[in-house]
Amino acid sequence: MSYVGQQFAAFPTAHFPEAQQTQQPSTPAIPSYFYHNQETLPPSTTFRSRAPSSINTSKYFSSTTSPAPVKITRQPSISNNRPQAKLSKLNRMTSQSLKPLPNLEGTLQKVEYSALKSNAHISVPSYRLLNDILVIPSSRRLYILAIIPIHESSNSQGFECGNVDVNAFVRLAAFLKSLDDVNSGSNLRESGLHIGAIVIDSCSSDLRTLADLYELLSGTNINKSDIIAIIRDDRSYLPNIDEFANYLRIPTINTFFTTQEQVLTTGTLPTEEHPLQAILDLLKHTQTTCVSVIFDDLHASTAKKLQQIASEREMCLDEQLQVRGASTVEIQQSVVQKLLLSEARIILVLYGERSWLDFIKAINNEMVISGRFVLISLQDERWTTSRTFLDSWPHFDQLLISLTSKATTNYNYLTELTNAFPKLPFPQQWLRQFWATAFHCHIEGERTPGEQFSRSCQQQQNLNLTTISPDLHIAPISFAVHTVAVALRRLSDHVCPGALIHTLTDCLNDPYRSLFAAMLTAEFVHPLSEGHFKMNSTAGFPSTELVLNRVIFHHGSVSYEEIAIWDPAKGLTYTSGTDLLVEERDGSRVRVVSKCPKSSCSSIAFMRHKISGQPTFKGGLHSIPTLIFSAIAILFTFICLLCIYQQLTIMIWRRDVLMSSASEKSPYASPITMLSLCLVIVVIQIVIVAEWSFFEDPTQLEFVQFLDKFSWRCSPGLKFEHQILHSMIINIFLIIASLFCSVLSIRNTESQQHVVISVIALVFGIALYLVLPMLSFTIRDYVFAGTILSYAILNVLLAYCKSFFCKSSGTSSNENLVERPFKNSDRMSSEMSMDKRLFMQPSLFGQSLNTFTMPHRGNETATLHTQKIPLSYRSSVASEYKANFA
Repeated sequence: MSYVGQQFAAFPTAHFPEAQQTQQPSTPAIPSYFYHNQETLPPSTTFRSRAPSSINTSKYFSSTTSPAPVKITRQPSISNNRPQAKLSKLNRMTSQSLKPLPNLEGTLQKVEYSALKSNAHISVPSYRLLNDILVIPSSRRLYILAIIPIHESSNSQGFECGNVDVNAFVRLAAFLKSLDDVNSGSNLRESGLHIGAIVIDSCSSDLRTLADLYELLSGTNINKSDIIAIIRDDRSYLPNIDEFANYLRIPTINTFFTTQEQVLTTGTLPTEEHPLQAILDLLKHTQTTCVSVIFDDLHASTAKKLQQIASEREMCLDEQLQVRGASTVEIQQSVVQKLLLSEARIILVLYGERSWLDFIKAINNEMVISGRFVLISLQDERWTTSRTFLDSWPHFDQLLISLTSKATTNYNYLTELTNAFPKLPFPQQWLRQFWATAFHCHIEGERTPGEQFSRSCQQQQNLNLTTISPDLHIAPISFAVHTVAVALRRLSDHVCPGALIHTLTDCLNDPYRSLFAAMLTAEFVHPLSEGHFKMNSTAGFPSTELVLNRVIFHHGSVSYEEIAIWDPAKGLTYTSGTDLLVEERDGSRVRVVSKCPKSSCSSIAFMRHKISGQPTFKGGLHSIPTLIFSAIAILFTFICLLCIYQQLTIMIWRRDVLMSSASEKSPYASPITMLSLCLVIVVIQIVIVAEWSFFEDPTQLEFVQFLDKFSWRCSPGLKFEHQILHSMIINIFLIIASLFCSVLSIRNTESQQHVVISVIALVFGIALYLVLPMLSFTIRDYVFAGTILSYAILNVLLAYCKSFFCKSSGTSSNENLVERPFKNSDRMSSEMSMDKRLFMQPSLFGQSLNTFTMPHRGNETATLHTQKIPLSYRSSVASEYKANFA
């Protein structure tokens, strides 16, 4: 017998206290195992663990068809009178038992045996707890609490354990190997850190796991401060465990899609929002607009988010059925009956294991025709290995689509994991049950709970992990162990560098928040990751690609056919060469599509999708028509202010106020009066606009409908444009008054300008008032904005194109309100040229503002020559004269 075989044969001989030995019944000869390597590695190669930081990933991605198996030979145990060991690493071993075991291979074993006299040993008074936990000692008091369902639950959420879950047992092996890797690597060894583990077999039972945790923390010398993190590998519904972990405030890492975000909780896979988005994107690809969803208490929090995700994709949720409490076949039959009455053909199933099995039985009891439903669910590893599922699939004739995370196939790493099986400290009882379940055989004297095979186990077996667990997915639990190790090293370097840490409280009084923050920034290289595995500190969960598969049932076996890949950044990529097809009653095959034209949820979903798209200021910055309108409007605002109102106001004040003679009298209104009147009108308009802004929220939106179109509009919705026109009532009054005054002096050039501008303004206003209610929302906005800009441009052009209205003869009309006695004088013309340029501008008040009276021009001219005239004014007059008569 080889040394490794001797080790496994002698290992269960741990000495129990005499009081405990007397309570154990005598057992027959218990078989043990030793392993032969069968060309898995070259003869000169010795298995050694590597640190995560020093892993050479090139060798892991070499082309290998499949991992080489490991041959296992079963040998009888050394002593037949030795009591059965329930736990291999919990009790002290005498020094005599260690003498015949020299040169142990593997860092984990060396640390284990060297720490036998340290504080890593605990005493457990309960035999039930001995059967449920596995302790990997640590030279420090730094332990990872791992909750793994090594056994299935016998009665769903009952208290007893059922069959061995071979997938969970392989994940346990990956967990132990990863723990050995991080402890033997330089990342922890350089800091003097060493991590142990406490593995609890949850059996997918909430109450049993809670009892184990309570007894572990209260009946042993393991304290809360000794546990640095919790790795939860059980995706079952364990509400009491969630509350207990939340009470402990210990960082928790989930190895599955997290259903509900909690304090100090993260995972190596994203939350269930990503799978829901991937599923709905696939349905959107198939042009599906209607889907039903059924869920239990485990996914209740996720189902609440489904409504928002479906609304974003204009998806209708026809039926939303929740199974509260424990599931039964009768409850699932009522669910199936409601689904048959709905129009949706595609059903999104968010169920746990027991609910799934009852749902399959309910479909058979209701005799649902083949292909009636298209079921979409999260993929479970037990579908291909659990006896309960394998017995149910032959009676399942509906189309099933599953979703899982994308796994990196690395056969070299699986080969190393297979070779590491002899070195991993499995409890003998778990190992026997795993072996009997994996190879469908029984061991003499050993009875597997809930399952007994008639075939006896052979003396030699070939261990091939991909055959035992076809849907093997060990990356999440391996990433979790490395994440804890990297975070622990980072916390040690930042908080207490160089210190010898025995517990986390040696550095901080409350170290868990700092350790959790370090977990969210963890990044490392791992052979099961194509690149760097990196946590997302913002979202709290990493991003990963998801794979959607079509489940194929053939002669009692289950296989998967990839149909699409979903990436958070790239979205859905349909990879299948053919469309999803389902068989109808007549035998024809049609595309998978689900529509609910008669259901009220379709219109509600469409309405919610429209309502969800509220306009925002940020969204307006990305609209090209809005940017064009804003640029032109701002440009012409400054043109009107600088070229018309600014020049007109300054020149009136300078010419008619500052430089006018007090003795002069005019039959018309004084310039001061006209300027004051203009200012009063402007103030009134400002008051109206301010009142509208203060008493009515300009940002208030209303969701309105026009024909078959829906849109968000500024309050009051459909009458928003009319309200803008009503707020311009003063402008309309001034336009009408200007038009009336201009008609009275129609033969005047400026009056003709006023008539044209006023008529255009009235035509545009009346046209907008009548036409806008008949246009759709998008066209209405374009027409309203374009009309306002067009009028602003025409107003400026008409104001500066006065020569178009002048007569070709060059003679002016005698209807002007301003006397022109100096028309034939060149000198007077040159002096008046500046006046014409400054004051012959159009106005809303006819000639009263644009003209002025000069009854004694000669005296005024003489006075201007005798008085001291500003230099700027004289320069402007000289420039004007030179330009006209030089």
